Amino acid sequence: MTEEEKKIMQQHSEFWNGLLLEGSALVTGPVQDPNGTYGFAVVFAESEEEAREMLRDDPAQKLSVYSYFPMLASYNEK
Repeated sequence: MTEEEKKIMQQHSEFWNGLLLEGSALVTGPVQDPNGTYGFAVVFAESEEEAREMLRDDPAQKLSVYSYFPMLASYNEK
């Protein structure tokens, strides 16, 4: 990774940690797939547009390719 890429990935981590703290993301992190590492997140979004905005605002957008899928899920609010 270049120094610029390291800087972007640090910003990426800070961005997603902020979403975790504000409650917009439930879980985020790298997946240790033997075929290649990639990130995964479960987010709370009121609309598809809101989810797209999260991805657009991610500093790693410059380095990454994103896929997202809606999920119908139940969860426990405490």
